[in-house]
Parts: sequence; structure tokens; C-alpha cells
Amino acid sequence: DADGVREDAEGRPVEVTLKTYEKVEGGASMALILQEDLARVGVRMSVRTIEYSDVTRVLVENRDWELFLMRWGTLDDPQALVGGIWETHSDWYVWEPHCEPRTAYDAEINGIFTRSLTAFEREERLQLFRRFQEIVAEEVPALHLAVPVRGIACSDRLRNFAPTSNGVYGISYLYVGE
Repeated sequence: DADGVREDAEGRPVEVTLKTYEKVEGGASMALILQEDLARVGVRMSVRTIEYSDVTRVLVENRDWELFLMRWGTLDDPQALVGGIWETHSDWYVWEPHCEPRTAYDAEINGIFTRSLTAFEREERLQLFRRFQEIVAEEVPALHLAVPVRGIACSDRLRNFAPTSNGVYGISYLYVGE
């Protein structure tokens, strides 16, 4: 009807609620950008901030969300960080926990994380997680909005220095050389 409001099949305005929590760095800005972008295509988005202590209940136990803006940290090992939320048999699989894979990519992701548990060679693990990243980029089951940029500097005398997006890997292995 050209009023600028997107409507569903029954003629009701399309409205969604984005839930987030107060500890999401930059969350308010990201929510505002999403709200403005959706408004441009006629979708109204409201924002509801919940307590951090309620995240598990809302996201996983009750599944009481349409859109959820959260901060996923970064760790040195993808298995430790994201395995649970992507594996269909996990408590943290946010779409429906403890289910059989519903898509070919769900099954492939399950296999990647299962194989990663026994893959100890760096190159093999890199290949597994590169494939995981390809699947997520192609299928887009979750939309990753931002990654923080960090700068890390060190003296050229520091040995075994391995920067990561979350700081320095293996800090206990660092030593000062000549």
C-alpha cells in the first residue's frame, strides 16, 4: 500500500525485537544502526536490554528471542569458543539443542568439530576451521557484525611471541632473548 511499512501475509506490520545485554561493547551503536537499516526497508525493530545473568535463560533455555546481539569472544582455539553453539547435539546450539542435523551444512559442521578434537597437527586444524568459516560465510546461519581491532606491539627481543585477536597466545612460553 506504499506507506513504507513492510507487512506480513496477513497485512500486519513487520516488527521484530532485538535483545542484547549491557556488556556488549558497542552494542547500543550496533543496535541503532540495525534499527535504522531495517526502518529503511519498512521493518520496525525495538531493542530490549536484558541482564547479563539472564542471557543463558533467554538465549538457550527459553529461546525467547527473534534477534539477539551478543559478544562472542575470541580464543586461541575455535573448538573452545564456538564448538558448542554450532554443534546440533550441544546444549548451546541456539536454534534447537540436541537435534539431528537438519541441513547438510549442519552435519558437516558437526563433523568438523568432532574431527578437530583429535586433530593435533596445526595444518589439519587450519583446514578444518577454514572449511567451517566457508560454510558460515556461504550459509549465513548467524550474522557476524563486527570484530574488534587490536594493536599489539613487542620488543624484537621477546621470543615465542604469537599475537592473536584476543591478546597473546601462550604467554607462559614467552622469554627475553639476546
